[in-house]
Amino acid sequence: MKKKLLVLFVLLFSLYAHHSSAQYATTLSSDHVWLGRIFGWVVHDFNTRIEGDSIIGGVTYKKLYNRPHPTQNFYLQALMREDVNEGKIYRWEGDEELLMYDFSLDAGESATINAMGMEVEITIESIETIMVDNTPRKKLNFSDGGNPAFWIEGIGSCYGIADPAVSYIMDYNPFLHCFYSHNLLQWTSQADAFVCELELSINDKGASSSLFEVWPNPFSANINIGLYGNFSNASLTLTSLTGVLIKQEKIASGVRQLHLDDLESGVYLLSITDSKGIRSTKPIIKL
Repeated sequence: MKKKLLVLFVLLFSLYAHHSSAQYATTLSSDHVWLGRIFGWVVHDFNTRIEGDSIIGGVTYKKLYNRPHPTQNFYLQALMREDVNEGKIYRWEGDEELLMYDFSLDAGESATINAMGMEVEITIESIETIMVDNTPRKKLNFSDGGNPAFWIEGIGSCYGIADPAVSYIMDYNPFLHCFYSHNLLQWTSQADAFVCELELSINDKGASSSLFEVWPNPFSANINIGLYGNFSNASLTLTSLTGVLIKQEKIASGVRQLHLDDLESGVYLLSITDSKGIRSTKPIIKL
């Protein structure tokens, strides 16, 4: 009798452990911070975190902010939504919702995701389990542009949360080095050249108080512009770093998409000037 009870206990415990390890870990949380470094035209660090929500068509999206340098303000990089039941993460792209991550994939399965403004098909080569925040997480390994890459459930990709893949993009190589949850370092790439140091929230450091926000940034073809306030006669200006005028037009309040697929790769300055002459400028990067 005791032997049967012991076997039953072991069976129940194994089922419980399996169920617990299979519990999905939420990625888009306001307690999460991603730190890393980008190699490209210039080398700079990124500090990515979530602050607040945005409701579009009755659907709630998380606001993903990024700051490329400690002396600069945070800017809105993307609007993202997570379906915890399906294990998928989406990004709002002006007029539609695009799939970024699918953590429900098994080894050998493929999915078409949106990365760097284009569709990329990835095939999961292997899956392993790692510990993050004292909980087991799925680590999905795949090949991206001929290079090894991975996703970690609850964290994002090896490039950071904003980039599920980079494919064959030239001069843009992001690397995630540190992931924080509840102000504690939970995962690191252990790169000797990068120091993990958590900073204050964007509210403490001063989020951008300018007239508008842009996302995604960097971008490959189109960029979204959110103009906040009661503006009916504002002016949009796009110039090169040397001051060459590229585009100038009127813009009203709301969210609109600017088509820049013909623009050459590089760094540009996007400015909004209201009817009172108050100007706000943000750098944007075309891949």
